Amino acid sequence: EPGSRHWWQRYYRLAGHIDKDPPILAASRGYLTALLQAGEEEQALAVIHDALNRDRGFQTEHPEQVFRLARIARRDDRPSLALRIMNGFVQRHPEHPDAPKVLLFSARIAGEDFRRPDEACKLLDALLRRYPEHTLAQEARRIRSRFADAS
Repeated sequence: EPGSRHWWQRYYRLAGHIDKDPPILAASRGYLTALLQAGEEEQALAVIHDALNRDRGFQTEHPEQVFRLARIARRDDRPSLALRIMNGFVQRHPEHPDAPKVLLFSARIAGEDFRRPDEACKLLDALLRRYPEHTLAQEARRIRSRFADAS
């Protein structure tokens, strides 16, 4: 396994020349980690976007990368990519510390960016049901009442 961003980039490009999904997806995981460590956020978004287009169930090497990548995508005005990045995270990692944040962030994107308050309320209800004592529960209740009024 390559140890630096430079070697991951070479490995990723080589896998791209083969143009078969399994090697590209395998290289994407390590390359994403290297890119995020180096602060190369724009390139990281390009890599995860390509990986999700090849396999909609693509998962990052480390679960904590999901919320970070989703925030970067939304900041870069790519809310649909942010939702795709977070899709299925809570089902795969219900005990992960980022799970409540992922639900709340997904709800905000659904309600604010896509104007789907019903979908946002469902996500917030899931957060409140699964994590009723979490510190984000109060914010989820506040946001939910705003979205409920909008629907």
